[in-house]
Amino acid sequence: METAQKFASPEKGDGHDESECITKSAEILKLDLELGYCRDLSIREVTIYEVHQALRNHQITAEELTSTYLKRIEALNPHLHAVIEVNPDAVEIAQQLDSEQQKSGMRGPLHGIPILIKANIGTNDGMETCAGSLALVGLKPKEDSEVVKRLRAAGAIILGKANLSEFAK
Repeated sequence: METAQKFASPEKGDGHDESECITKSAEILKLDLELGYCRDLSIREVTIYEVHQALRNHQITAEELTSTYLKRIEALNPHLHAVIEVNPDAVEIAQQLDSEQQKSGMRGPLHGIPILIKANIGTNDGMETCAGSLALVGLKPKEDSEVVKRLRAAGAIILGKANLSEFAK
């Protein structure tokens, strides 16, 4: 509560003055705009339908799209703290999906779509499932949760785990 009040009523020299907030917001917006494209496709508010059209028309690949989102996370996350961890295998998974698309078409309705899931959803890969808690750091489930199994079966690329408050539902 004290932090919220302090931020709402900034005092000089406290590190939260209005000009500092405006400068930081401008930096974040600039990064957002600079990193908002995968080739000519604006990814800031793109739909799954639009991504699938671009994939089918060979305007982009799942690998390029995944790499673009990873670059955005790398640049913006130090400011936003929205992502706890990225999937170290995301680019490789995207490459496999690109190969699969060339050979047999799209796997399902989420083919090649990079997504973030909450950090309390279990995945059996290189990522932890800590639920935002230091007590669970290092926890690696033996199998994917049911929702992750379904996402993967539909062709989604689990890009990483989104931040949340400790043990959030």
